[in-house]
Order: sequence, then structure tokens, then C-alpha cells
Amino acid sequence: MKIYGIFRGFPGLGRVMSGVALLNSLRRQGYEVYAYSYLQGLEVLKQNNISLIHDEQPSKLHIMVIGLNPISKIAGEIYDDIIKNKPDLVLVDGEPLFISTLSMIYPREKIISLLNPSDLHNPSLPISSRLFYQRHYLSAGYSIVHGVGVEKSEVLEKNSSEIKWVNTILRDEIINIKNNDSSKDIVGILGGGCQNSSKGFWESTILMGKKMIESSRILSAYRCRIYCNDRTVASALHQYLSENDSVKIFDSYVNPARMYSGAKAVICRAGRNTTSELLYLKIPSILLSANNDFRSEEQKKNINKVLQYNPDGIKTVDLSSSAQNLADNIKSVIKFSNPKVMFVPGNESALSFINDILHQRLCEAFSVNNCQV
Repeated sequence: MKIYGIFRGFPGLGRVMSGVALLNSLRRQGYEVYAYSYLQGLEVLKQNNISLIHDEQPSKLHIMVIGLNPISKIAGEIYDDIIKNKPDLVLVDGEPLFISTLSMIYPREKIISLLNPSDLHNPSLPISSRLFYQRHYLSAGYSIVHGVGVEKSEVLEKNSSEIKWVNTILRDEIINIKNNDSSKDIVGILGGGCQNSSKGFWESTILMGKKMIESSRILSAYRCRIYCNDRTVASALHQYLSENDSVKIFDSYVNPARMYSGAKAVICRAGRNTTSELLYLKIPSILLSANNDFRSEEQKKNINKVLQYNPDGIKTVDLSSSAQNLADNIKSVIKFSNPKVMFVPGNESALSFINDILHQRLCEAFSVNNCQV
């Protein structure tokens, strides 16, 4: 059986990593897997040796804030490929208009929408936007909503999509990491990059990096590593470095085993994927929510959730606070690495849901009555 994945490749890699984790697991089960992503996401597919549906990058004119333009040349070619090769399932993450357009020309029951809880319910957005997202995302026959301690969100739009709610789906590399916190490294993670992001997201990213550099001068007993996954961000941060700073800035994708290895504490945004990884790895952390960006509401929710797991080993710091305050909080969380509640990733639950759907496809293909999952 054949499975396709279509994953939005910006502004970071959150929409790519979970889908790739599922494709890798399905490939190990013997399924043929193919995928398409763009901007930063294309490199992740190549690193995972996933066969590409299409290897051309879309022009900037064909990339919208909410993903690919569904009537662009590349989108049209991907639709044609799907119709021609008839995959048994198509997993799509972060592409509401691609999903709704695909559901017009391909059976809905062969489409799965991978969703962040805020895709379905984000109170910071006007009701018109929430209805828009729900209408398009839930045009898929099935939806998997995954996040930190996920709970069923309000769904305003009546739909016939079967929804599965699970904890965050983590990438394979995270599951296999054994963290060693005996080093003297404070790790800063600025996400998957800032390509095609808002001005507010860019500005808060640079401010985060600047605060990390300033706090590292106070925490002189520790080394600081900052991961940008973006050359433009890295270049902007280098101007804040002085000759004596023990800070190393990485401008391209780094394997998570290397990134998290020896992390005494991590400073990052309170995004779904990174916070879930830190919970799973039991790494003390400082969480910052994005300022001047619609994601801030989502990240505040994530913060409230993760604090239930590890209230002593996780702290939140306002981005406008001083470098001294950030340094003090880092020293505080380092003392605690054992969370109150274990975080169980949603990988197995999501895979079980997908396998049930594929099993049903097989039953239908062979006209088996009373097919038992």
C-alpha cells in the first residue's frame, strides 16, 4: 500500500517533523511512502531518505501565509500525481486549502489532516478565521489532532471528519535520545527558522537570541549553544556577540541527538513540538511565548499544560524581562530534572488510528464483509 505526505515547510519545521515520524514508522511496517515539502521542509525529507513526490520549490508568489496556493503550478502537478498513482492515504499538515481542494477531486476517506489543537480553536482569532480553518482542515475524511496534554477543542463548524485526539507526535530521533546532563551547556532553540514568517515573529526571535547571549555572560560557568536553523537569523545574532562570549551559534539543521546532548537546560519558545520533546527528555527548560504574533495564545496554552507535568523544572520568562532574570530562572530550573507526570508521546495512538484506516481500505479492496479491525 502507498502513503503520501504533504507538509508545510515554514515558518519552522513543526509541520514537517511529526508527519515524517509517521511516514518513517509506516515505512518500517512495509508501506511505500512518498512526500512533498518546501522551503526548510524539503531538506528534512532528503535527510530521512523519503522518496519525493516532487522536488521543485514553489515560487514566492505561490506560497501564502497558510501554505501552498492550491491553484499554483506545483500544487496542480501534485494533485495530478495523486490522481494518477492513487495512494491509499494522503497525510497533510498545515495546508488547509490544499486539503479542501484535494477533497474535491480525491476520496475524502483517503485524506488525513494532521492538526495542532489551535488549528481548530484559537480564541485570539476572529470567529470568521476559526470557521475558515475548521471548514478547510476538516474537509479531510479523518483528522489527527496532537498537542501537549491535548484535550478536545471546541469545533464550531459542523463536519463529518472523524477526529482522533492524541498527545504530540514526536520525531523518531527524540524517542531514541538518552540525555546526559553532566555537561555545562545551556541550549537555546530558536525554532525551525523564520522563512515566510511575520515581522513580529522575526523580531521576537532576534530578541530571544539576544537575551540568551546576554544571560550567558552572567552564567559564565556554562557554555551556550544557540540553534537557529536559519542563516539569516544566525547572521543577525552574530552582531551581538563580543570576543569573550562562550556562545556558539548554529545556522543550519542539527540532528536533535546532538542538539539536546548534554543540555543542562534549554531556552525556547513554548511551541507544541519543542515543549513536548523537552517533557519527554526530562530536560529543565525556560519557555518563552512569541510576542506580536497570533501564535502567542497557543503558546500560553502550551505553557499552562507543561507546568502540570514539571512545575519545578520548567519556568516561564517574559521576553521583556532582564537578562539577569533569565539567568536566575535558568539556575533555578537546573536543580529539577524529574517531572511529576511522565509525558507519553502520541505516536503509537496515531499509528494505531492510521493502521485501522488502512486495514479498512484492504477490507474494502477485497470486498470483505464484517471486516474486524
